[in-house]
Amino acid sequence: MNATPEPDPFPLHPEAACNLIMKGGIASGVIYPRLISELARSYRFSAIGGTSAGAIAAAGAAVAELRRQRDHDTAGFEALTRLPEELAKPSGRGNVLLSL
Repeated sequence: MNATPEPDPFPLHPEAACNLIMKGGIASGVIYPRLISELARSYRFSAIGGTSAGAIAAAGAAVAELRRQRDHDTAGFEALTRLPEELAKPSGRGNVLLSL
């Protein structure tokens, strides 16, 4: 019996492109990684920017997109998907995010 392979959740060459600009704010910074990953399922990012927490998320998006285009590897977007859970893990000051 031939199993149909699972489609890649982050295609290597999405046809549609988009620009991504993100504003600052700690809540935004927690939401952005999953948003970026969701958009990466349909779009390749052309221009990426942001301010404050948005700039940090933009850096992650830029690295993940560069890795996808240059190395044909989507692990960067997979890591962004997991980032909110990593930041919420318990640490000495409540959670990892608060201990940064």
